[in-house]
Amino acid sequence: MSHWAQHGAGTFLRGVLEKVGIEPQVKRIGKYKSAGDQLLLKDMSEPQREQLTALLEDIYEGFTSTIAKDRNKTVEEVSYVLCCLR
Repeated sequence: MSHWAQHGAGTFLRGVLEKVGIEPQVKRIGKYKSAGDQLLLKDMSEPQREQLTALLEDIYEGFTSTIAKDRNKTVEEVSYVLCCLR
């Protein structure tokens, strides 16, 4: 997993809604249908984390591949620069 995919996050409002006395009503229709999770949960669900990680990894791979190709470098060289040289 890339460094970037490990830091995926979202905004979860359940704690705030509880403080103001609001009880969200959301109907879940599938494991990966997670739009309502932001209202129902205080943290990311495992299926949502899996889905977000896959998306971020795909974006990261496309990003590093494009840079590597354009700069005549390997993907590993680009990943090293992004990850380790700060």
